[in-house]
Amino acid sequence: RTHDHAALRAAHSEGLPVVHLFVFDPFWHAGRTRLCGFPKTGPVRTRFQLEAVTDLSDRLAAEGHSLSTRTGTATAACFEELCEDYYINAVFAFREICSEELRVERQVRNVLRKRGQGSLHLFWGFELYHHDDLRFDPS
Repeated sequence: RTHDHAALRAAHSEGLPVVHLFVFDPFWHAGRTRLCGFPKTGPVRTRFQLEAVTDLSDRLAAEGHSLSTRTGTATAACFEELCEDYYINAVFAFREICSEELRVERQVRNVLRKRGQGSLHLFWGFELYHHDDLRFDPS
């Protein structure tokens, strides 16, 4: 979904050039779970992810944008490379909730800090309805 994607909307509200990036991090695609050693991303999930990224690319193209993808490199390493070539004003992404995803989030934040780049702006986006749109307090 691009029409109500908070991070995407915020990135474009800055009035600066936006690089739309999806990283196929080998941690998720070649790695195995800590418990039981199952693949972190199986064939059905991989197919779904490829279809979703293709759909995102098509939707961005319809708006005159392009989606860049990276494979074979860790997310933090990808940002290290970007910091060498560009000044990054800000990174906009969804807020993560699980420990491994939070670790990747911290790694990206640390790369930006270490390189003196812009900050990481995180947005909530995992439910069908955003918690701010509810007419009651969910807690």
